[in-house]
Amino acid sequence: MTKIRAVVCRNASYVYHMLSVAKVGYDNDYGRRYAGLHPEDDLSVLLCHADMLTVSGGQHTGKLYGLLVAAPASIGDHPDVMKYYDYLLHIFSETGTMPDSCVDQIRRDIPDRKAFGLSVRNPDITLYGGYEPQIIEICEVMRRNFPVYAEKVWDIEKPILEDYIARVNDILRERDLEQRWEVLTGYSFGESSFYAIICNSLRGGAQAIDISEDKNVFNVAETLGGELLYTLRADVISHEFGIYILKRELHDLINIEGFAHWIPLESLAGYFNHQVLEREPQGWKGDPDMIVFYRRLHKKHPSMRPRDLFIAAVEGYK
Repeated sequence: MTKIRAVVCRNASYVYHMLSVAKVGYDNDYGRRYAGLHPEDDLSVLLCHADMLTVSGGQHTGKLYGLLVAAPASIGDHPDVMKYYDYLLHIFSETGTMPDSCVDQIRRDIPDRKAFGLSVRNPDITLYGGYEPQIIEICEVMRRNFPVYAEKVWDIEKPILEDYIARVNDILRERDLEQRWEVLTGYSFGESSFYAIICNSLRGGAQAIDISEDKNVFNVAETLGGELLYTLRADVISHEFGIYILKRELHDLINIEGFAHWIPLESLAGYFNHQVLEREPQGWKGDPDMIVFYRRLHKKHPSMRPRDLFIAAVEGYK
């Protein structure tokens, strides 16, 4: 059974739903359809802090994205995300807001994982000195609006997502992606599963975001006319799985924060994804010129490992 699975997750869908309705990094029909369910003042709070709550591949990572977006989106569906925001309010409030027994229970329920390199269960509050007022304000908005989403949105959107991921998973099961990536690169994934969380609120903004060590967020792939695209999404999931494998092995070489290595890494994944799929991948695959560089170099030196190719690209590609 493949480790690579497309999944539906209410918590993650809610987090990105709120970004979409507030036009925080996303401006699409989905957000416009549901924006009226939420108080304008709450949406204004999120929009006011948009720079801290958004990412843009290879260009920008908001200061609070890991804490307030990636972490709650990565916890699965237990505990529900409202309790996680309660937990953050407790941590960042001067006096605390929850009984110790509730805090202990939530800590037991939260996966002991990392999101954007940060502990989900025990976030380091020293990293956010001076941001406590913004964190508290955003958490209050996010916890306050969750019941509306759960009652009026999720039951509408969940069946659409479930039907979509069933089709994508059929494609993923037909391919032996994990084994092909590991054979071609010589590297292993190292986690029990790779979860491609599918949402429907990310159109027109950042997606294929690695929110944790084993989870990545994607939008439903569709044409401008609304035709759903399943193979394209499966191809991009394969690309992102390759990114995870490569990052584990190249972590000591990669400076993600400075973004200088983003294109070489994405292009290396694009180069190998072509071999994994045995055809040109659909969707994002990196910089075409750098992929040509990798292809020519690897053809000339077939014994070069991905690490060597990456170093050559960083040091010598022009």
